[in-house]
Amino acid sequence: MKYVSLSKNKYAALFATLFSALTIVFIFLSTLGLLFRGIFEALALASAVAVIQIVQRYLMTYYEYILDPSDELLTYNRLTVIQVTGKRRTSIYTVPLATLTEAIPYKKMKTVEKEYGKIGKKMSFCTDMFPKESCLLIFEDGNELTLLRLQCGTEFLSEIEKRKGV
Repeated sequence: MKYVSLSKNKYAALFATLFSALTIVFIFLSTLGLLFRGIFEALALASAVAVIQIVQRYLMTYYEYILDPSDELLTYNRLTVIQVTGKRRTSIYTVPLATLTEAIPYKKMKTVEKEYGKIGKKMSFCTDMFPKESCLLIFEDGNELTLLRLQCGTEFLSEIEKRKGV
């Protein structure tokens, strides 16, 4: 089963536009010959880097979540996350579902840590900056808990829950 997580909200475009405008303002202020020219140049550089990061991470990238076919359930039973940027497809995370302890709708991190204990690794594979709907997958690897945040539909989440611990 495969789920493609495409961007649904426009916060990333808004933030990229905002930081682009800030970059232009800081560059203009640095050319005026004011006392704090170096500070304005540093702020222009920081906001330009922010634009590049936002555009690359949220506007040019989406994720595919792949569950192995059910006929191979007993052999592999794993979740693979593929990052797609332009024409490049990169497998960035693969985890066996045998170590999955919980698959829950999104909750605040403090609530999750109260219920399940300290989380060692936290990874977000959401396409949107602030997704309205997402799920949390909690895996136990030895004594450490790993949390994955995926932006997927309820059908995909129910399929993951069926394969939990197998």
